[in-house]
Amino acid sequence: NRTLVLINGTRGAPFGFRNSVDLNSIPAPLVERVEVLTGGAAAIYGADAVAGVVNFILKSDFEGVEANAIYNITEEGDGDEYGVNLTFGTNVGDGRGNISGYLGYNNRSPVFKSDRAFAAPERNDDGPITTRPLGGTFSLADASENAAPFDFSAFGGPADATAFGFEDDGSLVPGATSSVLSGRESLIIAQERLNAAVFFDYELSNAVELYGRGTYTRTESVDVLPPVNISTTFLLRRDNPFLSDQLGTVLDGAFNRDADGNLGGDEAALLRVQRSIGEFGDRETETVRNQGQAQLGVRGDLGSNIRYDFYAQYGVTDSTSTIYGEGVASRFSQGIAATVDAAGNPVCIDASGGCVPIDIFGPNAISQQAVDYVTSEITQTRRREQFVSAFTLSGDTESFLTLPAGPVSWAAGVEYRDEEGTNNYDGLNQT
Repeated sequence: NRTLVLINGTRGAPFGFRNSVDLNSIPAPLVERVEVLTGGAAAIYGADAVAGVVNFILKSDFEGVEANAIYNITEEGDGDEYGVNLTFGTNVGDGRGNISGYLGYNNRSPVFKSDRAFAAPERNDDGPITTRPLGGTFSLADASENAAPFDFSAFGGPADATAFGFEDDGSLVPGATSSVLSGRESLIIAQERLNAAVFFDYELSNAVELYGRGTYTRTESVDVLPPVNISTTFLLRRDNPFLSDQLGTVLDGAFNRDADGNLGGDEAALLRVQRSIGEFGDRETETVRNQGQAQLGVRGDLGSNIRYDFYAQYGVTDSTSTIYGEGVASRFSQGIAATVDAAGNPVCIDASGGCVPIDIFGPNAISQQAVDYVTSEITQTRRREQFVSAFTLSGDTESFLTLPAGPVSWAAGVEYRDEEGTNNYDGLNQT
């Protein structure tokens, strides 16, 4: 983020809000050399160059056609990646100019943490991370009301359990349950990329040389994360349609509220549930990014010892990220507080807004109708624009002053740069 990336001495177009440049947008077959300035270069280039400068110098006289293809695969036999590149160019005007072009395509397959033993299960200093209960972990919302409310003695378990949950096979057990879901997370993100670029220069005279470039990159990627988690309280009534006979027996001593949730009754219990909602599927973020930059400049000699350079360039990046597998928390909380109507059908206690009752007692218990009610796509769009214009004069004093070590070189210039960024969230994302 603090290394300035230049292309032929001018800024590359940033793709995000941190001024980072996507090096994949630079056509590798046209790179002639790379100049690296390490250490603090902020005095020359500004704060973007605190860590240094990397300048990609591209070939200015490429002639002919070059094509190549690449295929990579990991030693595990997955994560395959393939790409094709086509580079072409020709000199024009009896060698007074050159135009070069580039087309490239790259496709990379994903690798997940479950594909590597070192990554799944995810670990920290204490051991494997198992804090995402797919079957749910349930406890009394206020433990001070009853320290050990769940009685498993009728099923060969303790009579004073403080929590209950469901194993991955659906069986009811005392205590907290958990599943390792981090293996479903991307280790290498799936990506598809298309690049196109054109570079040109043409010398009209010793005093006027036109030059410029145009670049375009389209990138599509899919990042996968484990299912969403939720931790919320809800009122569980005895007439909850999803309450099994076994669970009703276990919870009998925990019902200490009336049907409206007030203490002092025996019709309901206020529970807290912590649960990964595997029924929503994995969270997937699909991002499409389009980036382009156009530059036009003119340079030349003003006499034998003075040279000028003027250019203007504009770059823009538009990206849209769509997140799948997310849901509206308020709808979930509304749906899990369920009861039955006069005909014995499952309904929400608060039926407003088309609420669909939700069964959360066990993994994969939530119906597709309930999933459709709770889930919603989330979108985020970003636009990043950059305009740069600069004029420089440079030369030396050879024609009128030469010191023992040679003439004095000098340079002076002015630059104008305008950066803009916009980040838009849809209505659901904002709330």
